[in-house]
Amino acid sequence: MTTPEQIEAMQKQLEGLGIKPSTSNPPFLKMARKLGFNLTPPVFMPFWQAATILGVYFAVAWGIAMWLIMWSWQNAPLWLVLSMPILAGVLFGVFMAAYYRYIRRKHNLPAWPEYLRTLGS
Repeated sequence: MTTPEQIEAMQKQLEGLGIKPSTSNPPFLKMARKLGFNLTPPVFMPFWQAATILGVYFAVAWGIAMWLIMWSWQNAPLWLVLSMPILAGVLFGVFMAAYYRYIRRKHNLPAWPEYLRTLGS
């Protein structure tokens, strides 16, 4: 089974459990796969990995957006431009990782390698 087939099968199965496709396979993950990164769906990631990947993604995206929309026009100090995205990324990453951990425990989902074995059988 190829990776796109695995993701599609996973999405259908999790949708049957009531997990939305945008939660099991979020847009940033689709974008990362198109760029050649083969990331585990966040529902199956360990807490630290989900917090790091989601936090970095959010910090970069939010920091660029804030720079373009607001900070560049306000001549914001460098400490603000660097510290606020980091703080926002840490908070976002931790809260989203906690949310995904809650979903994984609620539905008693195994680790990704074990889950792939159940898909194959």
